[in-house]
Amino acid sequence: MKITKKLLSASLIPLFLLMIGALTSGKLISDSNLATQSYINNYAHRQVLVSKIFNQIGYGHGIHTFKNYILRGDIVYYHRAKKDFTMALTTIQEYMSLDNLDPIELNTLTTLRFMILEYKKKLETAKELINKNIPINEIDKQIKVDDTPSEFALKNLNKYFLRKKNTELQLLTNSQHQAYTLTLSIFLISFIIACLLSGIISKRMLYSIKKILQISNQISKEEYNINKKVLFKFPNDELKVLANQILDMGSKLRDAFANLKKSNEDLEQFAYVASHDLQSPIKKISNYVDFIELDYNQEIPQEAQNHLKEIKELSVNMVEQINAVLNYSKLTAEKHHYTRLNIHDLLDSVQTNLLFNENDIEYDIQIKQNEFFANKELIQVYLQNIFSNALKFKKPNQKLHLKIHTDLNQSKFNIKICDNGIGFDQKHIKTILRPFGRLHSKNDFPGSGIGLSTCKRIAEIHQGELIISAQEGVGSCFTLILPQVNVYS
Repeated sequence: MKITKKLLSASLIPLFLLMIGALTSGKLISDSNLATQSYINNYAHRQVLVSKIFNQIGYGHGIHTFKNYILRGDIVYYHRAKKDFTMALTTIQEYMSLDNLDPIELNTLTTLRFMILEYKKKLETAKELINKNIPINEIDKQIKVDDTPSEFALKNLNKYFLRKKNTELQLLTNSQHQAYTLTLSIFLISFIIACLLSGIISKRMLYSIKKILQISNQISKEEYNINKKVLFKFPNDELKVLANQILDMGSKLRDAFANLKKSNEDLEQFAYVASHDLQSPIKKISNYVDFIELDYNQEIPQEAQNHLKEIKELSVNMVEQINAVLNYSKLTAEKHHYTRLNIHDLLDSVQTNLLFNENDIEYDIQIKQNEFFANKELIQVYLQNIFSNALKFKKPNQKLHLKIHTDLNQSKFNIKICDNGIGFDQKHIKTILRPFGRLHSKNDFPGSGIGLSTCKRIAEIHQGELIISAQEGVGSCFTLILPQVNVYS
């Protein structure tokens, strides 16, 4: 299964559950709201009908008009009372036609209907008595209606409405609470599932990544014989493909390094044989010149003697060049070991080897860091080359001034050596760093022409850097930067 699919599964499954929870909760809330809205609408309609009944039989209408008719005998009150009672009965009939009426509502409406019918009947009786001019007190005795049952029924109806309202509100609250609880539960379940899936996927991916790091570390330590059985526990995803590719690269690197090692050994052997084979005839030429000078010294013209002398000098230079090439090739071929070095000891050793005349040199030494890690033999070669160049290219009739500065900056040991020699133009730096690169003729400044290229190679072997700055007629500065890893605790 691909990593992308695993990650999508880990994210989409909880998201899907959350969507289900949201839809379910939304449905519950929607149903609750619809039920509440339906109740509110129905309740409001019933309240309107009850209010109409009260208005139709209450003060200024119905019963009140009925009593005014008894007291005054005005036929207008009769018609108004009759109309109000008829309208009240119509409203009661409309109320009773509604669905899902409670028994309390039915009982109240029936009682009210009976009372209004009784009033209508008494209204007709009152009309007959009034037309017969019966006294009011006699009429009142005959048409008296008991309102107590209807008043009691109306009170019960009001209590019912209040209780019904509280019940519906409680149902709404419970429904919303249920929806929120369900949403929270689904969210927690989704979160737990997401954590479990992420944990499982992360654990398997971390296992693969750790194994890949182990394989990479082994390859970096030149341990190439890694069994591919380590891939059996890998999930079938991109990391397994990557691990397999790294193992294949390790195998190719093993073969490449083996070939490179063989090539270096062959090259070293070739350089040694070539230098030996080249030096042998050159030495023979030099020896033959000695024999000629010894046997025919008196007979050789001066011009021929000069040529023989030049041949001997060229032979010596050729041997030096061959040795320089051989030493340069050994820099790459040999395996170098690093030890803790002291800059003071190295400087003393170089001065001893080069047989400096201290009266010809002035030193300005600023040592901020004494010790560093490097290959002793290579650093000695580097310092000897830099010091030799300083002596070789010093200004005529002027004392050589050497400024030596060392420090440790961001885990890098810096050795900076500056002189007050003839210097050179910065644009020639690439030229002098090439093997046999020269800015002057051998007659003016003898040497192999490979010294600075050797210094540059020594910096590269240490995974460091050689920085050169110079100004013609002023002098030159050479800074060797050597990385220091886990050196100082």
